[in-house]
Amino acid sequence: MTAVALAPVRRRGASRIRSVARLYFTNPMTIAVTPFIVLATIFLLNIAVWGIIVVAAPGDPDAADGFSYSGASAWIFFYMAVVAIQAMNNTFRLALGFGATRRDFYLGSTLVFLLMSVIFTAAITILGLLENATNGWGLGGHIFTPVYFGSGWAVRIPVILCLFLFFTFTGSAFGAVFVRWGRNGLLIFGGILLTIVVLIGLVIALLDAGAQFGAWLGANAPFGLALWSLVPSAVFWIAGFLILRGATPKN
Repeated sequence: MTAVALAPVRRRGASRIRSVARLYFTNPMTIAVTPFIVLATIFLLNIAVWGIIVVAAPGDPDAADGFSYSGASAWIFFYMAVVAIQAMNNTFRLALGFGATRRDFYLGSTLVFLLMSVIFTAAITILGLLENATNGWGLGGHIFTPVYFGSGWAVRIPVILCLFLFFTFTGSAFGAVFVRWGRNGLLIFGGILLTIVVLIGLVIALLDAGAQFGAWLGANAPFGLALWSLVPSAVFWIAGFLILRGATPKN
């Protein structure tokens, strides 16, 4: 692996960034294989649960309606944030050891996260098409086409892509924090974000703006909210870059 990766990483510009991106795939288990295993596990567990419900309550309209609100696919988005943290931590020291700069490493990481977001968006789209074609896998279920993704693929595809971008770039910020300050930094960073969310909720409550906020959410969901998520995605991406600039490889 060293003989293959060392020479390319020392190139300039875009080639060096691509070389950093290739380092992520020297061990594809974390970045590519495990997420698909998680997705397959989620799928099989839901099919099993839905099968039990259908057998126990055949023809129950409430059960069929509930299948449309499945949040099972949300797990893959959360897991991609975990993947981003793990992948950055595993690759940072290696990339710098091969002569990459912190800028190269972060941009190469960004390239990988963009690629994985597109790949998983395509995977969920294909699975969603199969889900529609098989009437929810013969059970009327909606793992890959829940109501939260909107109606029609012109809406679903950008919504899914924006969700992956949000979680992977959130993960990249947490990954940068972990690389620089370790577990304690991760806990503090998470605490700061949680505090910000609580303060926002407190402001909404103090202004008695809950109804207006709920109306705004309803008016913009899901496509508008997905587009709005690009703002915090960009903030997390920039934060990760700034944090990583001061990071040093740890033994």
